[in-house]
Amino acid sequence: MAHSLLSCTVASVVDPCPNLRRITLYSPSFVDYQITGPDEFFGLVMPQPGQQFVPFECQDVNVRAAVAALPTEIRPNLRWYTVRRVDPARGLLSFDVVLHAAGPGSTWVATAQPGDTCGFWTAQSLWQPTTDTQVLVADATGTPALLSILDRLPSPALARCSVAVCTPSLHDVELPALTTYAPRLANFAVTEAAPGNAPLVMEETLSSWPLTDTAKLWASGEDRLVKAARRYGIHHLGMSAKDITFVPFWYEGKPRP
Repeated sequence: MAHSLLSCTVASVVDPCPNLRRITLYSPSFVDYQITGPDEFFGLVMPQPGQQFVPFECQDVNVRAAVAALPTEIRPNLRWYTVRRVDPARGLLSFDVVLHAAGPGSTWVATAQPGDTCGFWTAQSLWQPTTDTQVLVADATGTPALLSILDRLPSPALARCSVAVCTPSLHDVELPALTTYAPRLANFAVTEAAPGNAPLVMEETLSSWPLTDTAKLWASGEDRLVKAARRYGIHHLGMSAKDITFVPFWYEGKPRP
């Protein structure tokens, strides 16, 4: 799949919950834009404070390398997020960001206003579509993608789906949207835990459920959480590694470009 760098303008900024910000971007390129799947990720290219986004050449080049090659004084920041919703008819695309400690992504998002410009590096979806039994695991950063997956599933598939969300604070996630699905899911839990304790809390949650014959497992969030979910699927649920998708969105204590 060929990727491309799109120029975008911030259309709106809202907070669905206290620590979660939703940015809606406009681009003519989003008209008739088709995502490859519900957890599609993308690269957000954010200009430095006081600057506007200026497109740069990145065809046939890794986008990270293309950004790194730009002069320091105009070099934008690159961070990765997932698409929450797309409105192709109006050329709009929304994504959610957890507002946490200062970093290039959260700093730009915290100050973004309608009219600001940025770049959008197209990417792809990773979730393996299934209507069979599946387990979805996420922290706050993975929850927007998890909700997009649930939005896509028909009712019979929801009834065979188990959802475990582990977040440092309930203010980090769109709790009303999550709880709307709870009665229709096979198993559901939202727990609070710091990133260092999240793997253990997640394992305790999964071990309390009768997860027999799980066909697929998807996990998105902090590196240790998603790797623990993968190990649990292999060692406790007897799953094959090929049926597990794990997406380490971030690493506590260090940046990920």
